[in-house]
Amino acid sequence: MAKTLTDFFEGQGHDVCAFYGRKGNSSDRRTIKVDSAFEVGFHMAASLLTGLQGHYSKKATAKLIGKLGEFSPDIVILLNVHGYYLNENSLFEYLGDADIPVLNIMPDEYPFLGKCCFSFDCTKYETKCFSCPQTRMYPLSLFLDRSTKIFEEKRVRYSRCKRLAFAGPQYSLEKARRSALLSDQKLYCLDWGIDVEDQYKPISMKQARQALGLPLDKRIFLTIGSFSDRRKGIKEYYYPCAQALNDMDALFVHVGYTEKKTGLPENYLALPYISNQDELVKYYCAADCVVLPSLQDTMPYAALIALACGVPICCFNTSGMAYLADQTCCYYVEEISVAALQEQLALIPARDTEKSKVCRNYAERRYSSYRFCSTVEDICRDILER
Repeated sequence: MAKTLTDFFEGQGHDVCAFYGRKGNSSDRRTIKVDSAFEVGFHMAASLLTGLQGHYSKKATAKLIGKLGEFSPDIVILLNVHGYYLNENSLFEYLGDADIPVLNIMPDEYPFLGKCCFSFDCTKYETKCFSCPQTRMYPLSLFLDRSTKIFEEKRVRYSRCKRLAFAGPQYSLEKARRSALLSDQKLYCLDWGIDVEDQYKPISMKQARQALGLPLDKRIFLTIGSFSDRRKGIKEYYYPCAQALNDMDALFVHVGYTEKKTGLPENYLALPYISNQDELVKYYCAADCVVLPSLQDTMPYAALIALACGVPICCFNTSGMAYLADQTCCYYVEEISVAALQEQLALIPARDTEKSKVCRNYAERRYSSYRFCSTVEDICRDILER
């Protein structure tokens, strides 16, 4: 997302600089890493002990603030500020004191929650976070619940910035409007975007399956994600469906499987994460349907890529999944259960050319990177004119 925006704004004639933390070292002159592996490790360890994610990494944040001072931006776009690489209080204090307009894009729900990234069924954020039921979920705290403290600190952070706005998918915005932290903030609806022109586009199912050595005569279901992540629902729903439908003439492909492979059913093809996007596209295009049984998500890229490749989605009608597409290219399962998902999968037909066109056209209309970037540009312009 950051690279897409950087490329777009530079192409529009703007001077752009991007800052990031954690892994990787970029050779791009526009992109600057602010932290070190040691500082991230210390931040993570300290957070585990104290529950204060976002309170460390002072050196990295000082470096970022110094670079921002040199660059003197007209506006700052924030993506994920969590992740053990920034001191959030220091960053917002600087942005407020310098009176820099800020657009905070929300890939998850972190901006309006205490310490969590997703609220699940919890509604405490509508008044004030306390007694957090998810202290053992990322950002993990081993001993202490600091959700109230972080919640109140976010209130102070946001009050410092006089020209602050938030943008995210419709599902996130609906929750943000009910939240105590963002109900009075300026909110913009923003669909994500991907490269539908060059990177994510259809190839024939036969060609994809032959290239990957997959059977031509079976229905193929594909899922993407961590097996053990409860939020993604793969272990709880997708895998049991493969076990139950072992006699069905279908293959269940799982990209992102990192567990032991012993005892898997014969119809379950478990593969590690695939970083090569051209190869990944082949797996999408080989599938009759991409199954994403997430319980809590905003707008997962796996769904957008599926549609861009001309492949329909199957998911539960919950959280942000319910806003991904209409029923012409998404099979929605109303009841969150293995039985309901299993019943739906058994009814999904082999993908034909017409279904592929419908899915592809939907992605081109709604999820192109150009549409995403143009919307962000319009939002930035609106903030600057306020």
